[in-house]
Amino acid sequence: MSERTIKSGGVAGVLAAALFILSAVTDTVAPIDVDYDSPNEYVYVAASTVAFLAVVVAVIGVRALAARTGRPARLATVAAWLVGVGYGAVGLLNIVNLLVGGRSLVMVRLGFAVVILVGSAILGWSCSGCIYCHGGAARC
Repeated sequence: MSERTIKSGGVAGVLAAALFILSAVTDTVAPIDVDYDSPNEYVYVAASTVAFLAVVVAVIGVRALAARTGRPARLATVAAWLVGVGYGAVGLLNIVNLLVGGRSLVMVRLGFAVVILVGSAILGWSCSGCIYCHGGAARC
């Protein structure tokens, strides 16, 4: 993977963090209803959608960095795929919700949340094990 992919992943990670903070603040100031009827709710959905899709780019960047610095583990690669697919699907479901004008397919979204949770747990476990075993060298 190229240096550009790694840099894009870093920028996307920072963007995702900023947009998740914006989404949290927006939801705290004016909680989001089931039906979207105010500009605040559309801002929330748009910001969270871009944040979810930015996480996918950030995960690709992390995997590119891991592949460049050492031999990537299969478990970490599978976990990265789970996280990427989960966040990508939730982002696409947000786009559907934005077009419909309200929350829909909630159970499908919860299913992908479980995929994200499992993938994140495996990715964290495998990468922390790699960092511990290799004396601080991040070789997931």
